[in-house]
Amino acid sequence: MKKNLIIILSSLILFFVVSLILVFVFKVPIASSQDSNEKVIQESQGITMPDVGDEEEGDEDGYNQPDFDPNTGESEDEDGMPGEEDSNSLSEAGDDSADGEEEVGDESGEGDRGEDVQYPNIVTEKDGSNIRLIGYIAFFITLFLLFIVTTLLFRHVKWRRRYTKNDSIVFPDAHLDVLDDLRIHMHGLTTQILDFSKVSLGNQKNNESLIAQMIESMTKLNSTIDSQNKEIERLKQGYDFSIKKNSILPLIELNNLVKDFLVENTISEETRKKLDSVNKYIESYLEEMDVFEFEIDSGKSTRELSSDIFEIADVEITNNDELNEKVFKTIKNGYENIHPNGKNVLMKAKIIVYKKGVKNE
Repeated sequence: MKKNLIIILSSLILFFVVSLILVFVFKVPIASSQDSNEKVIQESQGITMPDVGDEEEGDEDGYNQPDFDPNTGESEDEDGMPGEEDSNSLSEAGDDSADGEEEVGDESGEGDRGEDVQYPNIVTEKDGSNIRLIGYIAFFITLFLLFIVTTLLFRHVKWRRRYTKNDSIVFPDAHLDVLDDLRIHMHGLTTQILDFSKVSLGNQKNNESLIAQMIESMTKLNSTIDSQNKEIERLKQGYDFSIKKNSILPLIELNNLVKDFLVENTISEETRKKLDSVNKYIESYLEEMDVFEFEIDSGKSTRELSSDIFEIADVEITNNDELNEKVFKTIKNGYENIHPNGKNVLMKAKIIVYKKGVKNE
């Protein structure tokens, strides 16, 4: 705003100075030229405007000699004496009184009005032409300066219209250069950000693929570990079961032997009681080891049973198709070990199965 005020005030001052120059050029020289013309005419007519000093000299000399004669066009000679015709007029003027001088002045004035006399105006025209030339030069210089100031103001106003919301007072060109630099740097920064975002997106996709592969590998590894753990557990159970089985089978055989003795009728009652107590002791011990005796029900189809729990000891011939391959009876019970993960058969049960038209030799 300060620069704008300075420019406007300087423009107004310059305009005021130019106006004064133009007034002085076109008004004052005209008045001065008119005064000079009147003086020349009065001198050519022999009329002078007396000053205080001129009146005293007029009293001593008696007359103020004009320097130029408009009738003859001759000037005074080197001694300051007038010519022949001028001497006659001067002698007549010397005999007259002051009133006569006024009458002569009036008559000469009336004679001059009646005649069309041309008076030289060489000095006045030369001075006027010089002053006009100087005025024209000053006028055109002023117009040129006003044009420059107007152009600068127009550029400034145009820039201000372009950036109406900007409060900066920096010179427009420098400001625009700064804006261009900022635009270039912002463009470069935007390009770098876009490139970085693309690289980051690519790295993110690669990381996602690697993480997916890692998760898949870990899943496979976990499944493999689980299967191996199960296998290890199974092998461990099998190993434990094999050790346990080797220690339990003699007890099972002993229990079967005692039961066989108990069903015989040849033993005494006292022996029967002792064998019965031994049988109970063996069964309690087997129960502590989670070993239980099982029996296959009669009439159950062998196709529904697992081959690990039974053993066909004999067959019973039948003509009924519905009884074919079904259990006739269990002649010897089996033993199995029951644990939290299932059960394992220690000894198969022996059964008799129905067969149609077939007898086992």
